[in-house]
Amino acid sequence: MHILDAAYHVIHDYPGGADSLAPRVGKTGTTLNHEARRTGQAKLGLETAVKLSALTGDLRILEAFALACDCMVVPLPGAHLPADRQVMAGLASMLTEQAHV
Repeated sequence: MHILDAAYHVIHDYPGGADSLAPRVGKTGTTLNHEARRTGQAKLGLETAVKLSALTGDLRILEAFALACDCMVVPLPGAHLPADRQVMAGLASMLTEQAHV
């Protein structure tokens, strides 16, 4: 799927569509709808695409981006933790395992 098609579907497949999702990313429904439909000079920015993906949990934009770069998306374990807690949790796990040895 083309990245712009993926963005359109992420926005419009969300319950309530662009009007419901737009306030969550700091835009009006009309603006987000224009960006999704590529109306006039409207363009969907990278920061907005990240916000859309994070808010909806829909990774189609990310997957289309990766595919366009001949890559794939692999979820990180423990990605639901804040970054500093991920590092500490990984370090604690490693030290515990070493202590058992």
